[in-house]
Amino acid sequence: FTPTIFPNEAQAAPPRIKGERCHFPNVQRGTWVGFFDGYEEGTSVFTLRDIRRHVTVWRCFNSKADCTAWKYWMQTDYDAGPKLTWCRKK
Repeated sequence: FTPTIFPNEAQAAPPRIKGERCHFPNVQRGTWVGFFDGYEEGTSVFTLRDIRRHVTVWRCFNSKADCTAWKYWMQTDYDAGPKLTWCRKK
């Protein structure tokens, strides 16, 4: 007898959440703020060479779940190099 082992199903990716543009010092108390600082890969139209572009984004959300979903997609979409990302409630 050989037992059948079922692998754990991969968790579904969270929905894409856009959030509202904001900056941490200027938001109301109780707002969830998401921050992402990282890089994306691209091609320079001037030199036709591969480049890494620096990306910094602030977004505001009504819930921690929305902020966490946004953070997941930022880390997935901009995966070229080191990154700093967080969600904090003001």
